[in-house]
Amino acid sequence: MRPLAQDRAGLTMRALVRTFSWLYAVAIYGFIFLPVVVLVLFSLQATSFPIPPFTGPSLRWYDAVLADT
Repeated sequence: MRPLAQDRAGLTMRALVRTFSWLYAVAIYGFIFLPVVVLVLFSLQATSFPIPPFTGPSLRWYDAVLADT
């Protein structure tokens, strides 16, 4: 049998590994999907330049793309 201190250390290490794994997964998904979200948000603004403050949502750019086809 293992002493109680080793059992607690193993549980603590497993909790740390699980927490680190979740943080790593969130960071990877954020790295992949955050730029897409930012591009979609910028494409929905009405101004010509993608700079804050945003003036409101608009489908102007989608209309321009579809008009060219």
